[in-house]
Amino acid sequence: MTVPTMPAELSKILQSGFTREHVDTRYRLETETGPPSFRRRHAVRTSRLQGQIRVERGLTLRLDRFWEEIIGYGTSPFYMPDPLLDGRDLTDDNDVLLTDDNDVVLSDTRTLLCLMSSPHSVSAVAGDTCLVSLSLVVLP
Repeated sequence: MTVPTMPAELSKILQSGFTREHVDTRYRLETETGPPSFRRRHAVRTSRLQGQIRVERGLTLRLDRFWEEIIGYGTSPFYMPDPLLDGRDLTDDNDVLLTDDNDVVLSDTRTLLCLMSSPHSVSAVAGDTCLVSLSLVVLP
């Protein structure tokens, strides 16, 4: 089975309203005296990602198709670009841009393996533009 990739026009998450938080995988043990102790609850750690994308009304149909047919109503994982790191210019230790032999600036390419934690919601903003809210679980 190949893992699908979220369409590029649907994966540009807006920076405003974007959050990514790591899930606490520790088990807290209260002690009678002193500080609590912790131990691992799970071997792997996931994180939650929430954000919004601004799309034209026609692209909401493409997102619905991706949700229903490609990832089976959110039951299959998919790849998407990392909203924080994908496309950033690479620099050296002195913050000088790294370039290739033709002086083209090198940029980072990062992808995330995700699951939709809940169905997306769509709200009309103005005219033909819609705001789509996404809630994702980022897998290790």
